[in-house]
Amino acid sequence: MAFQQLYYTSCENGLGGYGGYQFNAITPGVSAAVLREVEDRTVYEPPSWLLADPCPDEPEAYPIAFSHGTSEATGAAITARVVFTGTDYSGRPGNYFVHALVTGTPEQDFGQLLPVELWGAELWRASPADGTDLPELPGPPPRGAIDRPGVQAFLDARGADGVLPELLTAVGRAMAGDRPVLVASHDVSENIWWIAAVSYLLGEHLGRRMTFTTYSHRPGYSRYHLTGILPETLPPSADASFQLFDLATGQTPGGDVHPLAAILAGAGVMAAPGLWRQAMVLASGAEESLDDWLPPVAAAAGLLGQGLSPAETDAVAGWLLGAAAWMPAQLADAVLGVALAQPDGTLTDQRLLDLLDLAWRLPAPARVERLELLLAERAITHLAHGEAAVPVRLTSAAAEAAQARAAEVLRVATPATALAVLEWAAASEVVLPDAELETYGRTRLDPATPEPELSGIVGRSPAVRRGLIDRLADESPEVAEAVLAGPAGTHIRRSDLAAYPVLTELWLLESATRGGLAPLTAFDEIADVRAQAQRSPRVDAALLRRLWPGECPPEQIAELLGAVTGEEPAPGVLDWFAAEIGAVAASGAMNDGSLELARALAGHWVLGMLPEGDARIMRNAARVEPLLRRASSATPPGDADVFAELFAAYLDVDDDTRGLLDRHLPPLLGETEPLGPALRDCPDGVTAALGRELEARLTPAPADVALARRVFVALADPDVFAQPAVTERLTAAFDRVREWRRRDLGTLARALADDEEMAQLFQAWREEQRSGLARRLFGGGAGRPAPAPGTGQGEA
Repeated sequence: MAFQQLYYTSCENGLGGYGGYQFNAITPGVSAAVLREVEDRTVYEPPSWLLADPCPDEPEAYPIAFSHGTSEATGAAITARVVFTGTDYSGRPGNYFVHALVTGTPEQDFGQLLPVELWGAELWRASPADGTDLPELPGPPPRGAIDRPGVQAFLDARGADGVLPELLTAVGRAMAGDRPVLVASHDVSENIWWIAAVSYLLGEHLGRRMTFTTYSHRPGYSRYHLTGILPETLPPSADASFQLFDLATGQTPGGDVHPLAAILAGAGVMAAPGLWRQAMVLASGAEESLDDWLPPVAAAAGLLGQGLSPAETDAVAGWLLGAAAWMPAQLADAVLGVALAQPDGTLTDQRLLDLLDLAWRLPAPARVERLELLLAERAITHLAHGEAAVPVRLTSAAAEAAQARAAEVLRVATPATALAVLEWAAASEVVLPDAELETYGRTRLDPATPEPELSGIVGRSPAVRRGLIDRLADESPEVAEAVLAGPAGTHIRRSDLAAYPVLTELWLLESATRGGLAPLTAFDEIADVRAQAQRSPRVDAALLRRLWPGECPPEQIAELLGAVTGEEPAPGVLDWFAAEIGAVAASGAMNDGSLELARALAGHWVLGMLPEGDARIMRNAARVEPLLRRASSATPPGDADVFAELFAAYLDVDDDTRGLLDRHLPPLLGETEPLGPALRDCPDGVTAALGRELEARLTPAPADVALARRVFVALADPDVFAQPAVTERLTAAFDRVREWRRRDLGTLARALADDEEMAQLFQAWREEQRSGLARRLFGGGAGRPAPAPGTGQGEA
C-alpha cells in the first residue's frame, strides 16, 4: 500500500480541462468523494493584514496550512500542506498550492511516523505537474522537521508546564465530542510545535486519531479537533464555540485537568514512548478515550516508579478488578503492587476489600497479607474513633495484629466502642484474648451501662460475661438484680453462675418473675442452692412472697408444706402459710387443688396453728377426700358403700365442702353400675346436682346409650322409687332420651334386651306419653312392676 497524491491550484492545465482552480494532477484511483473533501478542506485565505498589504514576492510571509484529518465519506486519512504561491499562470494574485496525501491504511503507510512529523518534509511540492497523473508515494515517508528533542526544547523554552496538561485535556474532550480546540499564536510555526507536543504525548493510538490544522482563516468552518490560528483571525466569542487557548495573551478555558493529561504532561515527550509501551501491555485493545486509557497508563507509570495521586490510584484499582481477567496473573500481581505501594488512605475500605478478593483469586499471598494488615489497622482505627468498620476475614499475621490492637482499644473503650469492636471481631473471625475480655468485663464494664450496649456486649462475648458476673458477685444484690432483670440478664445462663450461690438465687427469682421457670421449681432449686452453700434459713417469708406475690394455688401450698416439717420455720413463714390457706378456705371454691391441700394438712402441725374456721374447712375436706378417691377408683362398676359414707359425711360437713361434693359426686354416680343402690339416702343437694348432670349428658347428640340404660334400670329400683325427689330428677333427665333419633333408641332397646322385663318396660315407655309415666310404669309398689294385662306381666 502507498499514499495517493493530489495537487490542487489555479493552473492552466488540469483535470478540469480549463484554466483556473482545479486538481492539477492526482494519483489515479482517488474517489470523487475524496476529491471534493480535499478541495473543501484546503481552501486558503491569507490573513487580513496580508490582504490589505500583499507581499506576492515573499510567499514565506504567508502562513502554511498543514493539516491532518479523516475523510467523512471513506474514512481515509488525508494529510495536506497548503502554501501561498503568489500569482497564478495568468498573473492573477492570491494563488495557493495544495499537496495532499491520502491513504486508507494509515497504520501501515505512516509506519512509525505520526502525521505531525511530516511538517517540513522534503516530499512536499509547491508547483504544478506537467501531466495529470501522479505516482503513488511509498510509505513510510521521510521525516520532516519535527522530532521529540525539538518539541521538548520548544516546550522548555516556552515554560509550557502550566498550559500543556490543560491543552491535552481539551484535545481529549474534543476527540470525545466536546467543543474543538482553538490555539492562537503569533506565528503558525509555533502552532505546529504545540500540535506535535500533543501528538507525542497522546501516543500512537490517540495521536494518530487526532485531527488538526496549523492555520485556518475561518475556524468556524474547520472540521478538526485542534485548529491553529493567528490572533488577528480570532472570531468573535471564540470561547463560546471553542476551547480557546490564546497563547499570545495567556487565556485558557480553565477547568479541571484530566488525570491522564497530568500523567502524560508530567512524563514529557521524551519519556512518553516508554510509558505508552508499558501501557499497551496492560491495555485490552478497546480503549478509546482519556477515561479509558487512564487506568493502564497510570498503572504503567506506577510500574515505572512514578507516584500516583489518590484519584489515579483508585482508577487503577477499580480497573484492575476487571482487567485481571485478561492479563497474566504475574502482571496483575505487579499492578496490584503498584496500587498498594501508594500512601495509606488512598483507597477506600471497600476498594481494599475488593482487591483482597482479587489477591485471593490470583493467588498472591504476599498481597493478601498486605491487604489484610491494611484493612485490620484501618478497621481498628475507625473503631477507636467511634466510626463504623468494614468486617474482613483475616488470617495469620493480620489476625494477630488485629487481636493486639483491639485489646488496646478495649482498655479505654466506651461501651459503644467496645460493642463495635466485639461485633467487628466476630464478623471478621478474629478471636480476641479471653483474659483481656474478662478483664474488661470485670474492671471496665459498668453494670449500670445503658441499653442496648450492655446486653449487646454481654450477649456477644462469654468471656466479658464471665468478668461481669465476677464483678456482680461483689456488688450489692440490688445492682446484680438490676442486671439480671434487664435485657442483659437474658444472656446469662444458670450454668454461668455455678460458683456464685447468691447470684444463682437472684437468677432463679428473675426467671420465675419472667415466667421462664415455675415458682415451685424455682423454690425447690433455691432451697437446694442454700443447702449446698450451707445458708440459713432454707425458707423465709421474703422468698415466699417474692415467688408468689399474689395468691398461691392450693396444690402448690400442699407441696410447700413439705419444706416446713423438719425445723422451726423462720419468722413470718407460718404467717404466710396461715394467710394463704385462709384465702383458700375463704374462697369457697373447693376443688382438686383444695382437696390436695387438705390431704397434705391432715396430720401436719400447721393445721393446728390455723384459725378454727379455716382448720374446720380443711378437716372436712380432708375427711371426704379419701372417700372421693375411693369412689373414683371403684368405678365402674361402682361401690354403693362408699357413696353411703359420702352421703353421711355430706350431712356433717360445712357448706363449702358440700359444694365440693355437689361437684364431684354426680360424675362419679353417673358412671356407677348399678346406679339404683348407690342412690340410697342420696341428699337433696346431690340429687339436684345429679339431675343436672344427667340431663346434660343425655342430650340427643351424641347419644350416651350406656348411661341411658343405667338410668332406666335405676328408675325400676325400689330404693330409688322410695325417694320421690330422686325419682323425679331421674325421670326428668331420662325424658331427654325421647328426643333421640330412632336409630339411637333402637340401640338402647337392644342394650336392655338381655333383661326381658326391662325390655318390655322400655317398649311401654316409648308408647306412653310423659304425663304420669313414672307412676304408671313404676307404681307397682315394692319389687318389680306388675305385668301389663294380656302380657302375663304386672299391670302397668
